[in-house]
Amino acid sequence: MVEKIPGKHGKSRVVSNRCATSAEPLFAPASDVLLVTFYQDAAYGGDHDDVYGSSGPCDSEGYGLSDLSDASDNVSGISSYIYGNDCNDQTYWTDTDYSGASNSNLNDCPYVGDTWNDNLYSMKLRHS
Repeated sequence: MVEKIPGKHGKSRVVSNRCATSAEPLFAPASDVLLVTFYQDAAYGGDHDDVYGSSGPCDSEGYGLSDLSDASDNVSGISSYIYGNDCNDQTYWTDTDYSGASNSNLNDCPYVGDTWNDNLYSMKLRHS
């Protein structure tokens, strides 16, 4: 779970990181909002990993996910994603800290593209 970006160029602080065994259900508190679900395979297939925000839905400043290494490891490489809670404007990069090759998207993403497939390591989500 992450907080909103604290200023125009800041990074969202990770508030908590929870894992569950395959037999144990994992629920976010009712006050948290789903920002994005990452998937292992194209077309939203395979394992998935959810990222929640603690500061409400996306707005124009949004959330910054500067290091998605854990999410990528959890799904064995990100290939697709579905956004939630007004996070309809996404920019993602091949490296952590918003560096490397970038791409922007205004919808759910059934395939991140050859450059970013299994190499998506940072993302900014906002509402446009």
